[in-house]
This record gives sequence, structure tokens and C-alpha cells, in this order.
Amino acid sequence: MRATSQGAAAAALLGGTAAVEEQLRRVESRLMAEAAGDPALAGDVRRLLDDACLRFHSATVRQFVPILVERDVRRRLREVAEDHASREVPAVVSTCVEGAPSVTRFG
Repeated sequence: MRATSQGAAAAALLGGTAAVEEQLRRVESRLMAEAAGDPALAGDVRRLLDDACLRFHSATVRQFVPILVERDVRRRLREVAEDHASREVPAVVSTCVEGAPSVTRFG
């Protein structure tokens, strides 16, 4: 019986598989809710979650995996958003000069 309680204590310390999996499902639910139905963002979330879970798959201490995965995914989502923002070109720039007609430029 003592070995069983030591094994249970070790499993709790290392993060039981069921508990970690449940926490990862909650992380996924939160991130998908934040995607708010945007299919491109939802695809990015799923891809980044899969990548992060693979990165931490062999972690010895599993109890920290959900927080590490969530932080990694959020960081990478910010990077993706910043990359998209830096590549965006204003759709319309309007310049008015006194006495001249309005000029609209694209790109």
C-alpha cells in the first residue's frame, strides 16, 4: 500500500496525465473562444497548439505543460498578428490640397 501512495504522490507531482489533458482542453477552449469564429485565427490556434504540445510532449514534470503551452501559443499568435500588421497597406489614402481635386491613392 505504501508503494501505491508513493506512486500516486509522484504522479500528482509530475502532473497526472488526465489532469494535464483536461487543462490542455481548457486552454484550447479559451483560445478558440478568443478566436471568435475567425476561421483563419482558429486554424492558427489549432496549428500552434499542436506544435506546442509536441514541443512539451516529453516533459518529465507534466504539471507545468498547460501553462507553458498556453504562453507559447499566445506569444506566437502575437508574432503572427504583428507580422500581418506590418505587411498591411492602407486601403485608401486621401489627400486634399486647397484648390486641387481630391486624389485617392491605393497601396
